[in-house]
Amino acid sequence: MFEYGSGWSGWGLVGMWLMALVFWSFIASVLYLAVTSGSRRLAHDQGAGAWGILEERLAKGGIDDDGYRQVREFLEDENRVPVGGRRS
Repeated sequence: MFEYGSGWSGWGLVGMWLMALVFWSFIASVLYLAVTSGSRRLAHDQGAGAWGILEERLAKGGIDDDGYRQVREFLEDENRVPVGGRRS
């Protein structure tokens, strides 16, 4: 009825713990990727960046056509100087 020992060797027990660690690490990484990719996709869909903000301000009436053209020309200018005043 009862056998001597449980039949688990030391390496078998270590292997079981390692597989459990791999399994839960996989589950945690899938959850992390699901949460972070959703937030990145949301920011991308909202048109993040200077062009998206410019388009949104024009659509909401925050700037007029002349202001839109002026900012658009500034963004398209490849030789523009950054806010700090020096080019790197």
